[in-house]
Amino acid sequence: MRLVLSGCLAAASVLSAVAEDVRFDRVHGTEGVDSSYGGPWTLESHSPAQQYWTTDGGETWRDWTSADIANVAVFVSSVGLNMPIDASAGDVNAAGLWVQASGEGKGATFTGDRLGIGAQGVTYVSRDVNAVLKFSLPVSLISSQTWRSYNDSTKLTAGTMVQIYGGISVSENEAVTLTLDGAGCRSPVISQSTDLLTGFGFYANLGAVGTLVLTNGVTFAPMYTAAYPDPKLGTSSTLVLAGGSVSMRGATCTGETVSRTRLVAGENQIRGYNAKLTTMNLGVLVREGRGSTLDLNNADYGGTITTADVSDAAMLGWASFAKSMFASVASGVFSQVSEKQRAVDNLATDGLTAVRATSGGTFTVAAQNPGTLRIFTTDAIDLSSCAVTIATGGFMLSASGSLVGGTIMSGCESGELFAHVFADYTVGSVLADRGGVPLSLVKSGSSTLTLTGRSTNTGTTYLNAGRLAFASAAKLDVPIVQQACSTLAFADGGTLVLDAAAPRVLHGDLELGAGSVIEAVLGGSLRATMSPLVTMDTPLFKSVSTPVENGQVKIIVSVRDASGGRDALVKGIYPLIATTDANPAALDGLSADAFSLELPDGVEGGLVKDGSCLFLQVTRVKSGMTIILR
Repeated sequence: MRLVLSGCLAAASVLSAVAEDVRFDRVHGTEGVDSSYGGPWTLESHSPAQQYWTTDGGETWRDWTSADIANVAVFVSSVGLNMPIDASAGDVNAAGLWVQASGEGKGATFTGDRLGIGAQGVTYVSRDVNAVLKFSLPVSLISSQTWRSYNDSTKLTAGTMVQIYGGISVSENEAVTLTLDGAGCRSPVISQSTDLLTGFGFYANLGAVGTLVLTNGVTFAPMYTAAYPDPKLGTSSTLVLAGGSVSMRGATCTGETVSRTRLVAGENQIRGYNAKLTTMNLGVLVREGRGSTLDLNNADYGGTITTADVSDAAMLGWASFAKSMFASVASGVFSQVSEKQRAVDNLATDGLTAVRATSGGTFTVAAQNPGTLRIFTTDAIDLSSCAVTIATGGFMLSASGSLVGGTIMSGCESGELFAHVFADYTVGSVLADRGGVPLSLVKSGSSTLTLTGRSTNTGTTYLNAGRLAFASAAKLDVPIVQQACSTLAFADGGTLVLDAAAPRVLHGDLELGAGSVIEAVLGGSLRATMSPLVTMDTPLFKSVSTPVENGQVKIIVSVRDASGGRDALVKGIYPLIATTDANPAALDGLSADAFSLELPDGVEGGLVKDGSCLFLQVTRVKSGMTIILR
């Protein structure tokens, strides 16, 4: 069963107007009006034939007025929309814009005078080829805001789907933050010009913006042409990377410079296309968030040169270079780590050597301590009883293969083990804490990492991109932070542990495959609060999947308090998996028949699907029974 939210109008749930939505419809049937005419957006009075705004679903039509600054202007169009802005009778402002386009090449273009946008920002929804939203006019940001781009079509061509040609200004003395949000539709790490982008292409300057935040899979693309050769960012601005990428395009600019870059969450990238020797100066680079990673492009292949004010390091476990090697820093310039090839039973013991393992086999030593470990062989590797402590936490999988036996630990201060996965790989080794430092697995890269061993680590798992699968003896029984562009999967004995005392929130796809297990620890307090064990806070167009055949996902229910106390299991409804209001249809079609249910002795009940939630309904609890904790 594959469940996918379809229909772009569902995205309107993220729209939060200050007062009301004012909808524009230039094909509502006004006689004598060309169907391709956008209609001017102005405060000036119009003839009745030019009134295209409605707040009551089309019962009445009216002009845009100065009072509408408190409203969100909604544009829904299936043809190319051309909207000229006429500010001759006063500034044209809106609390925000919602633009939804459908049809190949049927985007929207704003031209003319200045357009002011308030705190609700811009939301663009399109799933068709070349349906680009263009701002070919000056744009003024009235306050800090978020711009979102929902683009999930496999037909999207290379390039950005929102293009800004007019300069960005801000209100006087305002410290404005502009957040670019990719809506979780794409991974932020890309490699070639043909990659699909959920991006914003800035031709004109946005130097007036104090802080630029990139998040949720977005690509910020400074576009350099003969007509727009200048840098886009202000030298005093701050760049925040929270699951986004910078993709510099064109060779007519010497580069971008910001005063400070904060690496706070998720998988991030600095790269270029046809931008050889263009420099991205990150200023003072601070890695603030656990689980955050960074990939840097290679200038020799049309990319960029990335510099930063950061302590020189021979190798960085959290940074990859050109999606194939670890990154290092020398005199503030990022480059690739110089690796030493090692036989499989002699990785390194000094904590300083960057190791590239190019052959398989069985370890015959007790312990190894490489600085970074890059596995570049399809041969199977058996660690046997060896304990590998990776000094920087940098662990890279560059070829499909398998690793079993032994123990893997992180030697870095934070306890993070950065698994940069660039080829599908299976790890059956035990992931373990180092002394009193919990190991936190950080999974980056678009390929699949499958865990099959019974790990003992207690730190948080960070799933930044790609697919993380649990199979065989592997269990997810630690906290997880999942980015929207990733997939969390369970199959063939892989177990998802859920506890009413610590509900989970997942932000990406969830796959429950054949033979997977859910261990659900319940209690009466859960029934009282009606809090689900799993909340699917997924972005639009994302999915939850279960096996096609019935009964292949086993749910094993145990009880937190077997003594009959506050958390004893009682009759009633227990929500297990639910979705948020942002994606109410994500569980449409999910059937209780996809699961088998194992209840404690003396407890009777079944699974019920109701709306956007899967429930356990307990119908009978035997009087005086003793429930055994599993």
